[in-house]
Amino acid sequence: MVPGVSDGVGGRRLAGAPVERLARAVRVLDTVLTEAMQAEGLDESDIRRELVALTGAVAVGRYGMAAARTERLVDRLRRRSG
Repeated sequence: MVPGVSDGVGGRRLAGAPVERLARAVRVLDTVLTEAMQAEGLDESDIRRELVALTGAVAVGRYGMAAARTERLVDRLRRRSG
C-alpha cells in the first residue's frame, strides 16, 4: 500500500500534508501510467483531461485537490489494468 493513495479497502485514504500527499500520488501515478500505456484500450483523452486539471489545481495552490484527483486517477488506472 502506498501512503496517500487508496488502500483498496473501503476507499480509505491515508492522511498527509497536501504537498507530501501529492508528491507520493504523482510518484505512484508515474508507475501506474507507464504500465497502463502498454495496455490496449486506454482512453488517452481522458488521461490528458485529468492531467490538465491536476496541473491547474497545482498552479492555483490547490494541492489537496490535486492530490485527490491524482489518487482517483491512479485508482482508475489500476482498476482498468488489474
